[in-house]
Amino acid sequence: MQLWAGRLAYTVYLHVGLEKNWILQYAVIREAASVSGNATQPNAPWPYLMERPHLAPGDFNSDAVMVHGRLNTTGHFEALDVVFPSDFSQAQFVLSALRQWRFRPARQNGAIVAVEVLLIIPEQD
Repeated sequence: MQLWAGRLAYTVYLHVGLEKNWILQYAVIREAASVSGNATQPNAPWPYLMERPHLAPGDFNSDAVMVHGRLNTTGHFEALDVVFPSDFSQAQFVLSALRQWRFRPARQNGAIVAVEVLLIIPEQD
């Protein structure tokens, strides 16, 4: 997967009340980045309302679940899809919970911008 090919991606760690933090990678949406030509680091989008899905250890068949999508300018996830593992049985459950999240939107040069995201949910011990 060449998700961030040709773009700068940034990483933040989300404290979700579990032993392992969740990882949120983000980059300015490709179309916006190519139009503006701006390489200024966007301020991170931070969640202020999170509905964390409870996943049992047996729900995972990998070390992590990866969810790809966008975070729009109003602070909502959109176009979410589980990209790994492809056969994750709890995908709709997780996506439904994530759609309830609310973020302080990302900002670049003072302006609110949409960002492409990859949320990595590690398996808990």
